[in-house]
Amino acid sequence: MKGLGRDVDTTWIVTGDVGVDAAHIPFIDDDSLDEAALSVPLVVKAPGSPAHTRVSTPTTSVDVANTVLEAFGLPPPKTLHGEGLWTLAARSGDAVARPMLATTTSRFSARWGNFVLAGLQGRDGKLCNVPLEPDCISDVRATHPLAAELMRGLVESQLGSSKLPPGPRSNPDSAAASALRLWGR
Repeated sequence: MKGLGRDVDTTWIVTGDVGVDAAHIPFIDDDSLDEAALSVPLVVKAPGSPAHTRVSTPTTSVDVANTVLEAFGLPPPKTLHGEGLWTLAARSGDAVARPMLATTTSRFSARWGNFVLAGLQGRDGKLCNVPLEPDCISDVRATHPLAAELMRGLVESQLGSSKLPPGPRSNPDSAAASALRLWGR
């Protein structure tokens, strides 16, 4: 890209679909939603930004979608509840973590700060304190009842609101349509 002079106006977003354990493929082996399966690589570089900055902030595909729209100069729709990757990376490490939820047709995994609540939809899940026990073998609901209640409420509210009405169809103006046509140039 440098040789072509495109490094000054090109945004790079590179990700994968396999987590930390390369032998484990998310959503295939027993419909698992463990932390290793949910942690996939994401490399992002903005035009003119310095390279080699490492950020360990958790992100979602909705955050990537917001970032792609930002790169094209398009505002995200109101129903897209993510944040741009640049905003997330700029936050300090001690900022309050936002709740994250992953689901399959039958399972869920919610992470908020140090806690993960995972299990079958419609049933109580197992609550884990990740820094205390990264392998999530023990259920800490009995010793952390407030965290268990908050996490269960988060899961129920997110799963209940996942059926959004279809949004309006986007009709880009000529400048936006031209920018979209230039993708991959």
